[in-house]
Amino acid sequence: MTKTEILNGISSMSAALLLTWLVEGIITLLMTRRKKYFMFNVWVNMLTNPVLNFLGIFVAYRLGGQTAWVIFSAIGEVIVLFAEAWLYDALDRFTDDTLKSKLWYLRLSAVTNALSFAAGMVMNKFL
Repeated sequence: MTKTEILNGISSMSAALLLTWLVEGIITLLMTRRKKYFMFNVWVNMLTNPVLNFLGIFVAYRLGGQTAWVIFSAIGEVIVLFAEAWLYDALDRFTDDTLKSKLWYLRLSAVTNALSFAAGMVMNKFL
């Protein structure tokens, strides 16, 4: 892997994280009306987004490009959906302010991740 490819990967990962924060942050605020959950979203995505994108770039590089990346990303997003729902619940319990049920966190994660994934696919198509 060349230095240029590594820099391109870092740029792509940074853009993906920023887009995720934008899309998921807005949706989280609309669904919860609470800044706390917006901040949870920022923290949760700081953990999950770079890992998923790094692994996606690795898979694309090793297994043959765009198609492998899209398939891996779709499967990875499903795994991340459950991980993020669990993290939302854990953070809420940590702050002693359990507002929502586990199913509600799963729903929040599903909606935000679906819209973020779609925005990422659109961005990837045009860039």
